[in-house]
Amino acid sequence: IPSSVTTIESNAFNIATIKTLTFATGSKLTTIGGEAFSHADLTTITLPDGVTTIGGAAFFQSPFQHIVIPNSVVTIDSVAFGHAIDNTTTHISIPKKFNINKVKNAIFLLG
Repeated sequence: IPSSVTTIESNAFNIATIKTLTFATGSKLTTIGGEAFSHADLTTITLPDGVTTIGGAAFFQSPFQHIVIPNSVVTIDSVAFGHAIDNTTTHISIPKKFNINKVKNAIFLLG
């Protein structure tokens, strides 16, 4: 994803066959819209520093093995990572000092 992108709109990569998502150095991304990567084939993602909002069901049913969430995130909407965590998931990195001020229900809904 180019560094100039500030928002990934809702449903932008819904049902995409992307395995790994890479953000350019100096990424200005702040917002990932609802269902942006829902049902995608993503297995690895490291969200760049600067992301503040992860929309509802943004990564719903993406079969993650490795996820890194940065300190900059302040809002995670409902089921953002719903059904994305299972017995193949080997790494979830959530900051020790979370600045989150709004977490809606069931962000890691397991099925």
